[in-house]
Amino acid sequence: MEQLKEENKLAKTDNSKKDIEILNLQTIINDMKGTSTSNGSKGTKLEAPKQEPVNNAGKRKEKVQASSQEASQVEFSQPTNKNTRGKRKLDKVDSAEKENVISDSKHQASPPKKQKTEKETKQYIFAFSNKKDEDKQRYKEIITALGGTIVEETGKFDPRITHLLTVVGSSTVKTIGASLTHKWIIRQPDEWLAASKEKGHFVDEMPYGKRNTESIIKGKKICVVVSPHKASQAKNAAETIAEFGECTIVPTEQMNDADIVVIWEKEKPSKVPKDKTCLQWDDFLKIVHNES
Repeated sequence: MEQLKEENKLAKTDNSKKDIEILNLQTIINDMKGTSTSNGSKGTKLEAPKQEPVNNAGKRKEKVQASSQEASQVEFSQPTNKNTRGKRKLDKVDSAEKENVISDSKHQASPPKKQKTEKETKQYIFAFSNKKDEDKQRYKEIITALGGTIVEETGKFDPRITHLLTVVGSSTVKTIGASLTHKWIIRQPDEWLAASKEKGHFVDEMPYGKRNTESIIKGKKICVVVSPHKASQAKNAAETIAEFGECTIVPTEQMNDADIVVIWEKEKPSKVPKDKTCLQWDDFLKIVHNES
């Protein structure tokens, strides 16, 4: 019986302890929530014991926050640098565009260079054939005033000329060379120079002369047969024809190989074969000058 009482007493004691523990636990929970106890009195606020792991976590959190702030600052500063560089590039581009605009305006402001016409670029270089000295002097004054030049007087043809002033019917070495090299042969020089002087520049040559544009004797073999008393004259003519006519002069010994045989006399010399076609010198000059 006593043992039973003792067990009941122990059971009550355990229950009381449990009630006390439950009450204490409830009080702690209420204090942590900031609420009061059931009797209306304000409960004592309990501070949670400082635990090292919690503090370490807080420190780690602060470090993480600090690192994130530093990272954000770095990330914010990088675009700033890029923007700065971009702005510098834009400034350079703007500056270059301004320079281009200024350069273009300079080019636009300057008037375009006037292209020279054919008359302004054309050269006028003269020689004379079968003209009197007083005529030559008068021609020289007009030619020089209009900007032309005159070559030195020689007995040979000068291929540098552009115009030969001569007379109608002239068939000198110079006229032969002028025809073979396609120069202007002005056979009415007085009229042409008078019209040019009146206009203040050299006028069109066509009404006053002719320029040969073809060479019929090019590539031909030519034999010139002359009498002894005209040998010197024939030699000069033959040399001019060979040099500027792009043909070949063959000696009389090779007459049979010639494409054209030219004779100075009206009658065919006896040394010329009868079956060989010959041309009189005047007729040959018509071929050279491409005249009908």
